[in-house]
Amino acid sequence: MHKYIVVEVTGRYASAFVFACDKAGLPIVVADPAKVRHFARALGVLAKSDKIDAKLIAKYAANMKPEIRPLPDVKSR
Repeated sequence: MHKYIVVEVTGRYASAFVFACDKAGLPIVVADPAKVRHFARALGVLAKSDKIDAKLIAKYAANMKPEIRPLPDVKSR
């Protein structure tokens, strides 16, 4: 079982969190919000809230196992 952090970057603080995790050497995946939304619809989940989204992202990560990809370097950001 792989352990990593999976997030959607949709808010203004999300990028800072992602880059802080990367800098700390934590394995992080930035999930495509559209893919997570399609996954939710396939499960019949239409409601949205932070709590619902957190559970969905965790379920998405467990089922879809998105791969960890390198983040852009500081100069490219």
